[in-house]
Amino acid sequence: MPATDSALASCSSDDAEQCNALIRERYSLAIDILSRASISLSEQTREATLKTIWRRVFLKDDWSGIRKRLGGNVPDSELRAELARTHLHTVLESCLATRELSHPDWYLLPADVFAAADLDYLVSARLAPRFASEPDAGSGWQPLTSTTVPALNKDYGEEDSRLRAAIKCGLDSYYAEVLRTVTDQVNQCRLSADADASDMDAASSASTEALDVEDEDVRMESD
Repeated sequence: MPATDSALASCSSDDAEQCNALIRERYSLAIDILSRASISLSEQTREATLKTIWRRVFLKDDWSGIRKRLGGNVPDSELRAELARTHLHTVLESCLATRELSHPDWYLLPADVFAAADLDYLVSARLAPRFASEPDAGSGWQPLTSTTVPALNKDYGEEDSRLRAAIKCGLDSYYAEVLRTVTDQVNQCRLSADADASDMDAASSASTEALDVEDEDVRMESD
């Protein structure tokens, strides 16, 4: 079980929403940290890690249930409201707005995050140290056991199966809609912020000009 799922399982029902918010923030934080550390990582490590993060994001929501609730010709407002409640929406919003991670560099499509292509690397290079019982004198870690490797392969295979099912339920289309909506919201907020800043600059300039005129009037009266 991923650490984020374990954190949710330990929360009481009263704290479930707070736990969900924390978990969603952890995903965007993970991408943010990866973006800052990428200069010191190999391309393979960066890509495999980014795929894993987004795969877990995509799998947090019940896309089958969402598809059922949005069956038929639902109004756009209902579609947006339903998608706004997803983990995906919150993570994208955090990545684009709060953390300002550039698009498309740190964003992946659902079809591009399957674990199968990186399976050997993920199991042998990235996860082996986590399952070592004692350090090995030569390499620093014991190799994975004969029972652990199949278990890890099975876990990643199940993630890929769930992802394929989510894509069949319309995840690609939902992702595109959420990304478009969040991008529009972020751009609108930035335009509003720029307009407010421009108004403040104009007001400050007008105030300065008024003070200059007043000072000039005082000097003329003194003369």
